[in-house]
Amino acid sequence: MRFARIAFPVIRRHGTTLISQSARVVGNTHALYKGCGSISQCFIQEIVPLYLTIKMLKSSLKALSLSALSFASLVQGQVWNANKTLNVGFLIFPGYEPLDIYGPLEILYLLQGSANISVSTISYEAGPVSAVVPTLAHLKVAPQTIATHSLADAPALDVLIAPGGRGVNYALDDTKDTRIEEFIASRYESTPYVLSVCNGAAWLARAGVLKGLRATTNKATWTWVTDPKHGEGIDWVPTARWIQNEGDKVWTSSGISAGIDMTYAFLKYLYGAAKINPVMNIMEYTPHTDADWDSFSVVHNVPGADKNRSISDCVAPAGYEPNCSS
Repeated sequence: MRFARIAFPVIRRHGTTLISQSARVVGNTHALYKGCGSISQCFIQEIVPLYLTIKMLKSSLKALSLSALSFASLVQGQVWNANKTLNVGFLIFPGYEPLDIYGPLEILYLLQGSANISVSTISYEAGPVSAVVPTLAHLKVAPQTIATHSLADAPALDVLIAPGGRGVNYALDDTKDTRIEEFIASRYESTPYVLSVCNGAAWLARAGVLKGLRATTNKATWTWVTDPKHGEGIDWVPTARWIQNEGDKVWTSSGISAGIDMTYAFLKYLYGAAKINPVMNIMEYTPHTDADWDSFSVVHNVPGADKNRSISDCVAPAGYEPNCSS
């Protein structure tokens, strides 16, 4: 038995050709159209669904192919990153929040066993920098960090991290010091990745690098940071734990400990889970992996917070799925 071969670029409703001018029906068509009632009915019931199925399959295969290429590109990038030195620079200033720096730094410190990483600390001048602002010099818990470079002689960077702390308010409100925001603006184009932790997002806003982007910040200081005086045209996201912007260049996190979660996500993006997950488990830190949810937006009554969602976070060690049923 021979089977029909059908092509149907043009459909006619009347005349002897029911499918198209180029359609050819060869051999015994009774078997092909059996049970349809008529050729036109068979076309509607059998051929059209088949055509649509093939069309959808082609579309799905194309999407799958693009996804595979995207995944392959990501993996290739992670391999390339693992074979180069990642130059990271932390901005520090009087009144920086210690964990904004030392949380991400702890991950980098442990990761250096399996990745090439160089860290610079950058301030107004090289030398010791206090975590306490001058107006609170009477405080007895006042750790210091050594700045390896000044703003003037800072090296070329792959990653620039702007932490927060009381010193941000001190610089912007009390002393009107614009040197850090000017440094960020001057280095933005030449630096592949720019990150902020906590109210350090105000530095980025003032530098103009957040304009037209989504961003988040410390929920306890939400109103101050998001004031348009620091920068307009920014899509502030009240419920986010951290934001990874399209293009992956600019990342912003919520307050203090959220910098650890963002850094985990960032380094996972750069190097892959297989390299970064063991580091988090050595730290015995369970990272928040839902970038879109920060329960502290409810705690601090941030406008736009989702108060219908449970503030109990469901977390698990890196590489493990949390059991949120209980």
